[in-house]
Amino acid sequence: MKKILACLFAVSIIFSGCSMQNVKDEVKEEISDVKEDIKELKDDAKNVYKGKPSKEEYIGEEKAKEIALEKAGITDEGIIYDRTELESDGGRWIYEIDFKKDTTEYEADIDALTGEIISWSVDKD
Repeated sequence: MKKILACLFAVSIIFSGCSMQNVKDEVKEEISDVKEDIKELKDDAKNVYKGKPSKEEYIGEEKAKEIALEKAGITDEGIIYDRTELESDGGRWIYEIDFKKDTTEYEADIDALTGEIISWSVDKD
């Protein structure tokens, strides 16, 4: 009887150890998620302080690229992007996009909130 109780006790300790590891893993994952959320909130707070819109308000880098390609009248096939940056220009947030297709270079400044093309230039070699 003592051997059976000892075995049951050992098995229960093993299973409780496994479940404790699962709990530890879940807690670590939750902590990681919370840290990521805190970082995003801090970034948003800094941006608000600087007058920068939140990520949800921007059109996004991909949409800005689409607008530039549409203006150029070309597809994204064979495009080489030299620069795509989000910058403040006199209090207005813009995507600065420089790209090439074949021997033609394009530069676009696109309003990060509205998608309006602020400046556009094409240089054909």
